[in-house]
Amino acid sequence: MDPTNVIIQKLLKRFEEKAEPGYREHVAAMFNLNVENYLGVRVPVIRKVANEFSVLVKPLDMDSRIGLCQQLLDAYKYEQQVTAYQWMQMGRK
Repeated sequence: MDPTNVIIQKLLKRFEEKAEPGYREHVAAMFNLNVENYLGVRVPVIRKVANEFSVLVKPLDMDSRIGLCQQLLDAYKYEQQVTAYQWMQMGRK
């Protein structure tokens, strides 16, 4: 199996574990948003999980990292999109 797919599967599982359905509904009500593509993970938690997984992403060459981030963006889950932008910033440092 492709290592990027393994990373994505593990990442999504972790986000599902960290999701707070009550917070998801709070965001929907507070901001009048469609939360269909939102699991309900708070942004600081998203960033913490992304940092934990970054040890798997840093060794990838830039093309692989871009491909991984593109897959995360295409998934249309808010948490995955935030992670993709964070990981792309790693390459700039």
